Amino acid sequence: MDTCNPIAYRPYAGETDLPAIMALVQDGLSEPYVIYTYRYFLSSWPHLAFMAHDPASGEPVGAIVCKQDSHRGKAERGYIAMLVVGSAWRKRGIARHLVELSIDAMTANGTDEVVLETEFDNTPALALYSALGFVREKRLFRFYMNGKDAFRLIKPLRQIKQSADNVADEREDSWDGEWRETGFGNWLCLGKKRINNLIFGPGLLGISGATHKLQRKALNPVFTTFHTKSNTLTSTMNGANRKEINILEWCKMTTLEIIGQAGFGYSFGAIRGNQSPYVDAMRNFVPTVSLLFRFKVYISWMLRLIPRRLCNQLATLAPSTYIQRLKTIDDVQNKCSQDILESRKAIVSASTDGEFDDILSSLIRSNASAKEEERLSEEQLRGQISTFVFAGFETTSASLSRIVHLLSEHPHIQQQLRVELLNVGSDLPDFDKLPYLNAIVREALRLYPPVPMIDRYASKDWVLPLRYPTKDHKQEMYIKKGTRMLVSLGRANQCRETWGDDAEVFRPERWLNPLPHSVSEAKLPGVYSPMMTFAAGPRSCIGYRFAVLELKIVLARLIKTFQFAPGRPVQWRAHGCISPHVAEKLEDGTTILDQAPSLPLMVSPVQ
Repeated sequence: MDTCNPIAYRPYAGETDLPAIMALVQDGLSEPYVIYTYRYFLSSWPHLAFMAHDPASGEPVGAIVCKQDSHRGKAERGYIAMLVVGSAWRKRGIARHLVELSIDAMTANGTDEVVLETEFDNTPALALYSALGFVREKRLFRFYMNGKDAFRLIKPLRQIKQSADNVADEREDSWDGEWRETGFGNWLCLGKKRINNLIFGPGLLGISGATHKLQRKALNPVFTTFHTKSNTLTSTMNGANRKEINILEWCKMTTLEIIGQAGFGYSFGAIRGNQSPYVDAMRNFVPTVSLLFRFKVYISWMLRLIPRRLCNQLATLAPSTYIQRLKTIDDVQNKCSQDILESRKAIVSASTDGEFDDILSSLIRSNASAKEEERLSEEQLRGQISTFVFAGFETTSASLSRIVHLLSEHPHIQQQLRVELLNVGSDLPDFDKLPYLNAIVREALRLYPPVPMIDRYASKDWVLPLRYPTKDHKQEMYIKKGTRMLVSLGRANQCRETWGDDAEVFRPERWLNPLPHSVSEAKLPGVYSPMMTFAAGPRSCIGYRFAVLELKIVLARLIKTFQFAPGRPVQWRAHGCISPHVAEKLEDGTTILDQAPSLPLMVSPVQ
């Protein structure tokens, strides 16, 4: 009993307190929590949770729930996850006393600093924390599920010694994962990295900041090693003499096998028709994720609080069929990645000359010789495998099948390309010296980027100059720090003011002549040609050269060997990555699309 306050305070007593804490939180806080979130905090840090009671009735009137973890190996960080006081018991100093109790407990456990988030317009809470010595670290835009912004507050408990580099890392790799630095000048990548980290592990898609820079530095030099193997793989389709073929499925299996062979020296057996769990998992990955995309905000919010490993464990208890399916895919992917990593490590260890044809072996070797602070962990190496497969499998197969579809609809372009390829003679020509092939690939990637839209945040207040004035004649636009911007790569590539009146027309010939002056004046910052298909800056597609060369090699072999004509009508839809779906027109005039993506085309051998 606190003698200065007619309220009883005590530590969390166990599972019997859980219903009371849940009732208080659900009544007093705006964020919905599932029971697993409560149990995660209360089972891991029961000594950092406290209850407040009415001494007369024994009624619970307040609660605080906290955690404590090592933060980036530099500090012990405490986090106030939930603080709530019943509405009839506010303005009695209960919240302040609960916070003081938790800070005392964290201090006793060696905590260096305490952080929390609160709604930006919660004036009483902001006043309380200010009085307790918390300062505002940053504003988090649309942080809560109700769309409200939050302030991140921090209270140092002891001096933390850090170098200037560590301070920069701290800002860039902020533990909430909400804002990430990218190369769009003053734009930040949306905080979806935590979701990628959950699915793929800490590969290039799942990490940010300084760690991302180190991984990118290690991977850049090894993306030219696949040329020969990818060419031999396309020959496996020879002899196919069927009339209608689902080209999308064939493209997917081919790209998966190319990634396996060139990336890891590993065969998934996809082209040979092997029904391995991994092949099935990759077939089902995007359809499953697209069904869960509506829950993206909630999943991102949950991952702010719960580590990846625990999320994987909790996923086994989730009632959703789709979550269970995604968990199975994730388990299969992790097991296969570990098997591949172990086999390549053994090969690298036994090698005497240190020369390797696959990306992963080169990465393992360069990683072993890197400085300790730049070395990738076992988990990060494993994460690269999942990242390579996902990033190259869906996007490259989507682009390849889209190009074949375009050529089936433009037989004269298809035939002109075939003539160019047959006149070369060599099975392995210098693909950069095939102008029409290059023009077709560029034009298809310009017109139909496999990922048509990305999102970014503004890292600071910014005046964005406009190349083309708006309807009200504005030449610039003020962008407030934290503003979320949806960047339409497809519309940027199809801008009529830049590309001309036929910007939305598939016309490869535009690349055989000098491009309009308006294209160079637009100064699009894309890494591939004057287009935004592979984005720009440090978060651009590190494997775009891999993907473009793969497209050219596979396409050349296909067009030299087969003729393609339209099959059943399809419509292309974007579920993160574009995919074709067979469209059936009903008697009442409405059109329905098959749920499963497919691209049936009429295929016959070249005579």
